[in-house]
Amino acid sequence: MATDGDQNCLPVSGKGFKCRYGEPGDRLRVKEGARYEKYGDLWLDVYESAEAKVEYDARSSVSDYHHVLFFTLNGLDKKRFKEGRKSAIFMPRWASRIILENLNIEARRIKTFGEDDAAREGYKSLSEFFKRWEEMWKSRGFGVDMNPWVWVVLFRLASVIGGQTPYCPKCGEELFSQVKGFKCLKCNIAVDTEAADWR
Repeated sequence: MATDGDQNCLPVSGKGFKCRYGEPGDRLRVKEGARYEKYGDLWLDVYESAEAKVEYDARSSVSDYHHVLFFTLNGLDKKRFKEGRKSAIFMPRWASRIILENLNIEARRIKTFGEDDAAREGYKSLSEFFKRWEEMWKSRGFGVDMNPWVWVVLFRLASVIGGQTPYCPKCGEELFSQVKGFKCLKCNIAVDTEAADWR
């Protein structure tokens, strides 16, 4: 964490900034695109529980990582339920299967990013990361040359409903999520989904 005198990196607290991703210790639910279906025969009475089938768009080659789950609904969730495919922004809270734990948040200038930061974002090099940044943000006035402030959020995979937790195959420590795969902070190595030790 940067000190108060560092103009390129600011801690979340004490500066009057509030990150919409919460604070360290908070849990974030991941929204995903999915198809929703009624399942079972108990949909007549809104106060009776009923089963809903959710088939998630995202799939994994890890066999225990389920992409179809069943949930018991009642009350308001059952009343609001609609069948069909929905984009991620419309995923109801009860259908979220992935929970992330917020470990650290910083506000940083984009030009302070290095090769390691680009790799954590899922890019092969810093130049590739900056090129993609320019494509997304330059037309809105936030190009790399403007050196905008950005939120940097470090999180870990806290739980996956219907799945397992990934551990480092080398040292056995729990892995931290990255855009592509995972990272072991103890060994300082990237681990892809297939190589992780799932338990």
